[in-house]
Order: sequence, then structure tokens, then C-alpha cells
Amino acid sequence: MRALKLTLLSFACAMMLCCNYAQAGGGGGSSDDAKTRFPIVLIHGLGGNTAPYNSDYWPGIKSWISNEGGTYIEPNLGRYTNAETQGQTLVTELENWKSANDKPDMVFNLIGHSKGGLVARVALKDTSNENDVSNLIATIATIATPHNGTGISSHSDFASVGRILTDIISTGGVEDFSTVKADIERLSIENMKQFNNKYPKGVVAGNSGTINGNHSCRRPNTAEQFLGYFTDSDSGQRRKIMGVSWTGVIYPSRTHLAIAGDSTNVTEGEFKAFWENVMGIEPSYLANRITQFMHGDAANDGLVPVCGSMFADWYGMSGGVDHNDAVGQVGGVGLGKGIDKIKSHIRRLKANNF
Repeated sequence: MRALKLTLLSFACAMMLCCNYAQAGGGGGSSDDAKTRFPIVLIHGLGGNTAPYNSDYWPGIKSWISNEGGTYIEPNLGRYTNAETQGQTLVTELENWKSANDKPDMVFNLIGHSKGGLVARVALKDTSNENDVSNLIATIATIATPHNGTGISSHSDFASVGRILTDIISTGGVEDFSTVKADIERLSIENMKQFNNKYPKGVVAGNSGTINGNHSCRRPNTAEQFLGYFTDSDSGQRRKIMGVSWTGVIYPSRTHLAIAGDSTNVTEGEFKAFWENVMGIEPSYLANRITQFMHGDAANDGLVPVCGSMFADWYGMSGGVDHNDAVGQVGGVGLGKGIDKIKSHIRRLKANNF
């Protein structure tokens, strides 16, 4: 059982590490579903420009945006750098884009997956003045972002999976597990408390539901949803920055099938015990705290607790969608669902003149 735990934990961690090279695209599509007023910025999570098994970080999304008349920017923010440094790099890259395209008043629609959502929050603060007006950001969407941390890095087996993890993702160019480990540890529950003290907008402090049975879970209230304003260059008026979030949620038995591919080797009880140890949470307990306003009967997407992923206006969960399915990445059982959620968000941006 211990060997299985290490293998599954290694696989789960490995699947969190990913990204793609900086590039941009847009225009010339067959329709205009993705033709938002402001460019879409796709912000990667851990791993920088190397996705698991060299796969695309946003499979199916970039081509859809281009084919549907939209414009996207995919910045390369580095592989295993802290979110604050990456946020500063993001601001620089977007300012450079504005200069290169002679659009000094342009603002952007940010979409961040996993750690990328934290990067977007840093950029928000770094570009907002004393009146809460950002000169760079119109909207922020975070997908499966550990706003209140994840319990994986504090698990007792975490340090021992280094060699396995490094072997799994070595095709992506990772050689030193200590670098990977350090970046994941920045996302611990305790470290994210400090991060949220510095970047408080949009989140419910302590909303992780993973700390030794002290389960807390609620949507951000109206005051917590407020992110600030941006100036509409057409009207010259201030508009509220739109902030939204969503995540996937999986069930223990389905997770085992997706990862191990065989439900006969481990009993449901054994796998449930494994899941509790890895995530630091008993799934049904947290589910009881969230079913009053959401659907589903599990507590996480495999890496990030559902409650801890709530930011600004909570769009809820997609059942059967794990951390990587949320952006259509490798091995997902909910590939279409994850992509469809992003497409719906982009259509909503267009409909609301963003």
C-alpha cells in the first residue's frame, strides 16, 4: 500500500508541473465567439515552459480562440519561480505588448490555471493605484488555483517521492527535484496565509478546509469579491474589474481508475485512506460543508481543495474533472468539460464588453 501511495502521489504532483512557450495568436476565425474586446492572457501554473510529457499546456483553447476571432497572449514566466516574481514578469511582458502594438490604454483579460491564478493576483496589486484602479487588468479568472494552499507539500511522504517524481517528468527537462519541491512548498497552507495577507483581494482567508479538521468553506462575500477598477478607454469611465473562479472535483473511485487504471488492486476503503493522508482531508466531511450551495460529493480536484480554490465570484465545480482536465491536459477523464468551461467564460467576457 505504501508503494501505491508513493506512486499515486508522485503522479499527482507530476501532473501539476507544466507550461508552454510564450506566444500570441488571434484573428481571422470562422466566427467571433472569442472576439473579446481585450486580449486574453493565458497564465500557466508550475513548471514554466515544460508541460508533462511535452504536451501543450492549453490544448484546444488557443486554437479555438484564434479560430473564433479572438486574440490570446501566452507569456513565459519561468518554470519554478515564486508567484511574486512571475507576477512582476507578467506585468513587464504585458506592458511590452502594449508598447509593441501601440495600444497604451489596453487592458487585459487574465486566465490563470493553478499557480497562474496567484500570479494574476500579484499583477493586480502591482498595477493598482491608491484608488484601486488598475492600468492593466479588466478581468481575472482563476481555475483550480490553491488560493489557500494545498496539503500535499506537508504530507509525510512528500520528500521521499523526489526520485520517482523527477523520473516521471524528466521528459520535460526537470533534473533537480529540490527545485520542484521548493516551488510546491510555497503553496503550503501556512505559506499561502502569508501570501493572502499581502494580496487579500478576492479570497476568503482560511477557506481551505484542510487543517486538522477545522473545516471552513464559504463563497467570498460582496466585499471580498471586490478587486478594484479599470478605466474604459472608450467612455473614460471607471468599470469594476471582474473576478471569477471555478475548479473541477473528482471522486476517489474514479480517481483511482484514472491514475492506476485498475480498480481491483486496492479496495475503496484503502484508497479513501490514501486520499485522506495525501490531501489532509476526509472527502465526505468537507462535502457536507459545501453541498448547501454546490453539487458534488468530493472535496478536491486531486491537488487543490475545492474550498481553497474560491476567488471573487465563484462559478462552482465541474464534476469528474481533475486538476489537469480543467485545462484539457493529458490523461483527463473530463477533457471536454474543462475546455467547455473556459470557452463559456470567454463568451461571457465578450457578452459583457470585456
